[in-house]
Amino acid sequence: MDSIKILLSDFRQIYEKPDDFDIVINVGKGENFKSFSAHSVILRARCPYFKKKKVITSEYYLENFSPEAFEFILKYIYTGECNIEEDIDMYQVLIASNELELTYLIDYAQNYIINNEEDWAENNIIRMYIEDLLWFKGECICSSYKKKILETSKFLLEDYEVFQILDFQTKRQLNVQQNYTKAF
Repeated sequence: MDSIKILLSDFRQIYEKPDDFDIVINVGKGENFKSFSAHSVILRARCPYFKKKKVITSEYYLENFSPEAFEFILKYIYTGECNIEEDIDMYQVLIASNELELTYLIDYAQNYIINNEEDWAENNIIRMYIEDLLWFKGECICSSYKKKILETSKFLLEDYEVFQILDFQTKRQLNVQQNYTKAF
């Protein structure tokens, strides 16, 4: 067995039996919720989303992801494998991969959807386009009117989707992220 295979085997063992983990990632909400144990050093090395975090906390909440999609992604982060053995919603993997900035998985999920879920892609292409357009529009509004948004943060508490569009620094300035997410 060559050294790369041994290394990947070791990382698989760390993924399957996460001893000495230092992060718990809570994914989903309501009945569709699961907690995952992970290692910050691996997450920061393999995932741009976590690499950009200035402070690594011991607990994260990713409510907009499905636990199944995140489990697929976490396995990829640890092992580099993208095996679709189970019935997994690749659109959910695509959404989560995009937020976590995992470009390889974004490409992988897009290609999988195009090549294997042709009916789904055809039926949902407009929805995907509209979601991308709304996200871009929201980012433009937030960046253009940041001061105004900071002065009138009450509306953020009424619409979670608007709150999610704001970047981390803006949320921190608002100092409502933790209180708001606890309410849900």
